[in-house]
Amino acid sequence: MARASKVVATAIIAATIFGVVAVLLFIGYAKLNDRSPNPLTYLTCTTEVREESSIFAGGEFSVEYSNCDGIAKDEAIRVYASRPIAGGLLTKRTVLFWYDPGNYDEALPTITAPQPGHILIAVPRVSSIEMRKSEWNGHQIDYKIGHVEYP
Repeated sequence: MARASKVVATAIIAATIFGVVAVLLFIGYAKLNDRSPNPLTYLTCTTEVREESSIFAGGEFSVEYSNCDGIAKDEAIRVYASRPIAGGLLTKRTVLFWYDPGNYDEALPTITAPQPGHILIAVPRVSSIEMRKSEWNGHQIDYKIGHVEYP
């Protein structure tokens, strides 16, 4: 009888450790890829890569459209920059620019490198701006935004 309870206790401990490790791996993956660690957003949001580019060596850029239909409708365009880390085994993604486009059909931002050490993100119109970084990986980020509906 004591042996059976010891086996059950060992199984419970092993299952708990496995669960904790799985949650930590999920959160680590989400953070590394600049995703929300909240599993509820995976159920209510869809994300579509609208554009990808490489304007200089060592940096990849993507423009992603997200649409969340939870309690309220939420649309977002995010500009990501990615660079290899850990000897090229992993990729670190960083959000450079995050805004509400107003609607799905709005023009996407363009990403260029007008001069060494500078990145230019240009977009003709946005509804509102959630976040914008001023520097990434030693490059200054400049913005050319035509019109902001709700500053």
